[in-house]
Amino acid sequence: MNKKRNIYFDVLKILSTILVIINHSHLLLKENGKIFHIIHFFMFSISKIAVPIFIMVTGALILNK
Repeated sequence: MNKKRNIYFDVLKILSTILVIINHSHLLLKENGKIFHIIHFFMFSISKIAVPIFIMVTGALILNK
């Protein structure tokens, strides 16, 4: 069994890990100001895609077997 490792799945898992960390730590970054609230909302919104990425990568890896 000589299967090649797909580097794209590893990159997606690293990206989603970083997004999970951002999702759990965004409450520590409270500041005042309109710009900060826009950045905070952007980070919070983007980080919500992390769990679906994990699920899709896991499903793709299981289906390849």
